[in-house]
Amino acid sequence: NLLVDKYPTDYRVFMFRGLYYQAHTVIDEKNYGLALKDLSRAHDMHSDSALLNYYLGSVWQQTGMWSKEALSDPTRHNKKPGGIWQQINERAIKYFKEAVRIDPSFTRANIEIASLLYSMERDSEAIKYNDIVIEQDQNNSGAYNDRALSKSNLGDFNGAIEDFDKAIELKKDVHDVFLDMSIENRAGAY
Repeated sequence: NLLVDKYPTDYRVFMFRGLYYQAHTVIDEKNYGLALKDLSRAHDMHSDSALLNYYLGSVWQQTGMWSKEALSDPTRHNKKPGGIWQQINERAIKYFKEAVRIDPSFTRANIEIASLLYSMERDSEAIKYNDIVIEQDQNNSGAYNDRALSKSNLGDFNGAIEDFDKAIELKKDVHDVFLDMSIENRAGAY
C-alpha cells in the first residue's frame, strides 16, 4: 500500500499488489475481487502488456475454478451456454488471447487457452491452440497429451494414440513439467 501511495500512476505497483492478493487469497474465501481490482487498474494504465493480460487471464481462470459463484453454477457440469462459469472462462480466454496478440510467442498463454477450451468441451478449438503450442515448442509433451484428449473426445482415436505416443516418448527423454501440468495429470491434484 505504501508503494501505491508513493507511485499512484505506476501500473506496476497495482500489478504487484494484485498478484499479492491473488497469491494470498484464502481458498475458503474464494474471492479474487481485490486481485482483479488492482490488476484491472494496472491494465487501465498499461493495457499493451502481454504479461499483465496473462495475469488477468490467470486470475479470471482461478475465479472460474474456485469462486463460490462458479462452483455453484450448474452449467459448469452440464456445459449449457450462458452460465457464470462460462462467462468467467470467456473473460479469462479474452485476456490470454490479448497476451498472445501482443506477444505471439507467449506459449504459456496458448496453453491456458487450450486448457480452458478443453474444460468447456470445445475440443476443436482446444486442438488449434495445442497445435500452436507444439509449433512453438515441439518438445512440449503436455500439449501432445492434451491434444490427444481432445482428439479422443472428437472420436479421432488414431490421432489421439499418435499424440499420446509422442507425449510418452518425450516424457521418457526429459522430465517435462508441462506434462505434469497437463489436464489429465492435474485432475488428480484437485
